[in-house]
Parts: sequence; C-alpha cells; structure tokens
Amino acid sequence: MNKRKIFTLLIIILGFFSIVYYKRNIFHKPIAIEYSTIYYCPMHPDYTSNKPGSCPICGMDLVLKEKNEKLNSENKSIENNKTTNIKLSDEKKQMIGIKTVKAVYRNLEYEIKAPAYIAYDPDLYNALYEYKEALKIEENFKSSKNENIKDISGSMIESARLKLKILGLNEEEIKKISESDFSNLIINQNSDYIWAYIDIYENDIPFIKIGDNVELTSKIYGDRVFKGVIKAIDSIIKPQTRTLRVRAIVENKDKLLKFQNYLEAKIKVKLGNKLVIPVDCILDSGDKKIVYVERENGIFEKRIIKTGVSDEEFVEVKHGLKSGELVVREGNFMLDSEAKLKGI
Repeated sequence: MNKRKIFTLLIIILGFFSIVYYKRNIFHKPIAIEYSTIYYCPMHPDYTSNKPGSCPICGMDLVLKEKNEKLNSENKSIENNKTTNIKLSDEKKQMIGIKTVKAVYRNLEYEIKAPAYIAYDPDLYNALYEYKEALKIEENFKSSKNENIKDISGSMIESARLKLKILGLNEEEIKKISESDFSNLIINQNSDYIWAYIDIYENDIPFIKIGDNVELTSKIYGDRVFKGVIKAIDSIIKPQTRTLRVRAIVENKDKLLKFQNYLEAKIKVKLGNKLVIPVDCILDSGDKKIVYVERENGIFEKRIIKTGVSDEEFVEVKHGLKSGELVVREGNFMLDSEAKLKGI
C-alpha cells in the first residue's frame, strides 16, 4: 500500500515538472518569423501585394518593400517604437519631390502696418502751452525771495509735465517740443511739418521706439510717400481696439496733408541677425510647429521647433535647429503623411 502511494506521488511530481518545462519553452523560446516578399505603392503605402504589379488606385508600379522596413512595420506594436526618423530611398525622395534649404543666419526686418491719421490735437496743444507758460512764470520769479511763489510755480511746472507724460511724451520730447513751435497740432497752413497719429496694434508694440522712421501713404495721393519720425509713444493701450497711439512728425512741404486725413503707416524695424528658415518649411498643427531635417543616408528627422518673429518670407527659429542643417521645404506634406502611416 505504501509502495502504491509512493508511486502515485512520483507520477504527480513528474507530471508537474513536465508542465513547467513545457510552458517555459513556450514563453521563452525565440520565435522565428518568416517574411514573404511584399510590394507596396509609394503613393498609397497601405496597399500591398506579394508580387510585382501596378497599384489599382493610381496605376503606379509597386515597389519592393525593404527588409528593414518590413521588420519595423511588424515589430512596431510589440516594441512600441517612438523614433522620430524616417528613411527614404533615393527613388522615393525623387518621387515625392523632396527639396531642402539650409537654416542660416540673416538680418531680419519686420514691417509694421498700422492705420494713421493727421492729428488735430487741442489737448496736447493746451498741455504744451500750460507747460511753456509755467516755465515762463518760474523764470520771472527766479530772483524772488518769496518761497511760496517759488513753490507754486514749481507745482505748476510739475502738473503740466505730468499731463504731458500721461499723453505719452518723455522728458526729452517734452523739452524739445516745448522749445519749438507746436501750433501745427491745431494749425497747419504755414508749417512744413505736421503731426500724425498712428494706432499700433498690441502685438507690435515691443518692436517700436522713439526715433523710428515712418512712411505714410494714402490712396487719394497716389504713389506719394510722406516720411516722418516717431516722436512720442503713449503709455496707455486703448481697451476697445487694443492699440497704442504713437505720435510722429511728418513732412508736409507741399501742404497736401490736412487734419484728420486717413493714411496707412509702415514702420520697418530691424530685428538683427537671426537663425531663420523659409515660412513654408513649417507644418503648423496648431499647438506644434514641425519641420523635417534631412540627415545622412536618406534619413529624415521629425522635429518640433519654437519660432519667433517673421518677415512673412522667413521666420526666426528660437529652438530646435542649428545653422547649416538641411530642412525640407518641398515635399514636406507628403513626407509627413508617410511618417504618420509609419506611426512616427
């Protein structure tokens, strides 16, 4: 009886180890995958065949799929491959029409366009007049020994200066304008210069400064360009239009410009030497700006970049590219579609 029990126990133990060994081989034994020959359409990569021929969608000849492409495709879901690279043969590059340009440094010039009008500004005229009169009073009582009079004249000057600062003038401009004839703010018949007010949009405010040159044009004056210089910048943004008023002195030697004439202002701002690429190199997905960079042996790398200012033709690249790198300019949409099909 004891022998039968021992024999039964040995059978159970042997059976247990046989099951463990079998499962171990199943889960740990390498699986050899045989890949059959696959042909695909370069324009419609989702169509494949196990023999050469033509694509039923577009009629293009099918291309033999390279072994490494098949391996990547089969193992993509297993390996969770997150590469940002895509490899293209020379034939496929030519077929897609890939063309590249170098990321280079160049001087960028940003052009600001804004509405403008010839000023009729009694408020500024009165503020300048008050300031000038306060200076005269101070000068007249300079030799006075009465401290109260000196304090009053000093208060008048500070009050008038504060009004001018609220209207956008800085200390240097207050001094220059108050020492000159500012009657052209309300009378322009006899002056060779006239004031123009320009409404600069909020996004463009950081680019402007006092001393910048301005060009003014109007349809009623044809091709005539009126040149001016920015003399003052207001300190308060208009909440309704989100614009800031800029004051410029403009040449009016022919006396063509009249009060409240509507004009278009152009201000060219030099932004310095920036790393740039053409605007059409960028694929904008809304929250990301993407480019494709060509590397060695037909490899294209997908990159997310951060951009800066643009002159409409070129755009500054703040992050994501280096000078001299080749960026895809033509064929980037097709390349992006290819990348998405491959899960990149």
